[in-house]
Amino acid sequence: MIVQEILTARSDPQEELDAILAKCCEMILDGQEQDSEFYGMVGACVVCPGGELIYGINYEAEDGTRVHAERAALERCNNVVPECIVVTTLSPCNRPMDERSGESCEDLLAEYGIKHVYCGYKDPTQDRDDSIETHNTKLKELCKKLADTFLKENFDDGKVKGKSRPGRVKRAGASCKGSVTSLRAKAKRASGERAKMYHWCANMKGGKKNEDILDEKWTKKYKSSIDCSHPKGFSQRAHCQGRKKK
Repeated sequence: MIVQEILTARSDPQEELDAILAKCCEMILDGQEQDSEFYGMVGACVVCPGGELIYGINYEAEDGTRVHAERAALERCNNVVPECIVVTTLSPCNRPMDERSGESCEDLLAEYGIKHVYCGYKDPTQDRDDSIETHNTKLKELCKKLADTFLKENFDDGKVKGKSRPGRVKRAGASCKGSVTSLRAKAKRASGERAKMYHWCANMKGGKKNEDILDEKWTKKYKSSIDCSHPKGFSQRAHCQGRKKK
């Protein structure tokens, strides 16, 4: 069914969109089986006016950032027009994210003039948006379950991670599975936010506090040069938190 038919159909157009949404969920599960570190937990599809369906899934870019599903799908489209509909398992992001490749998905869609977005689950960590959430209870539960793998805490100890963003490890494409040694090895092979998260996981498993991590690599001169009123990045924030405790 083409876009105009979906928007004007007398029958429930959400049935058509839910079928596409289900396919996106299937893609996510397939991606996890193929490579759970490269592929993420959000899938999307661009429904073109001519009826063409272009799918995409969150994946890791060469620089270690994450290409969100909406961008991944749009990158594969030859003719993106404002009349397109974007179907996504998780509503488009609209807040700053260090580990995201490019601007927010909401801004990206605005650049193309796309206004129609249908999602499986509204992201509670983002600002409100105009996307329409599915009424299919089971489909929504599945999309929420997939999203919760990185929206919720990354550890099972129930501790709140202070001011850090929920799911940072998962969104960075890292995982805390494995021994401390294996996590250190993965950190050396990775870069950017992903490397930091592997180091963080290793330190958590090794029983180190965040502020103690920095003593391994940073010189006294560098540490004294850090402006804790405006710390830059995860490591500097951890260092500044350690200063306050001392």
